[in-house]
Amino acid sequence: MEFSDLSPFAAAMALGLLIGSERERSHRGHEQRAGARTFALVGLCGALSASFAMTVVAAGTVAVVVLLVVLVRPEDSDDPGATTALAMLSTFLLGALAWEQEHLALALAILVTALLMAKQRIHRVVREVLSADELADAL
Repeated sequence: MEFSDLSPFAAAMALGLLIGSERERSHRGHEQRAGARTFALVGLCGALSASFAMTVVAAGTVAVVVLLVVLVRPEDSDDPGATTALAMLSTFLLGALAWEQEHLALALAILVTALLMAKQRIHRVVREVLSADELADAL
């Protein structure tokens, strides 16, 4: 095994750290069930599963969804929300993508993180700036 063989795993962990750091930062002051370390491990699991076979990626995807069902409980006031759940699922799949296409996976992780960080700006534009007529015109 050469050092370059670790590259997809490092990329998967890095993209998980990036997305997880944003999730942890955005939920400061709330109980965290999934932060930077959890997301890094989810990304690594995606790459590990892809290193075996696509059937393992499919099984891993199901496992992540089951984990999210346990983590996301609407009745809980500290519920991480649907965005965090989708971010975690995306992290797993991006980790799997990193096995074959590291650069694409990392680029998509940057876009995911940028979208997550833009939450307040997006909400402000949608709720305060964009009118119903403007939205209809855009469609």
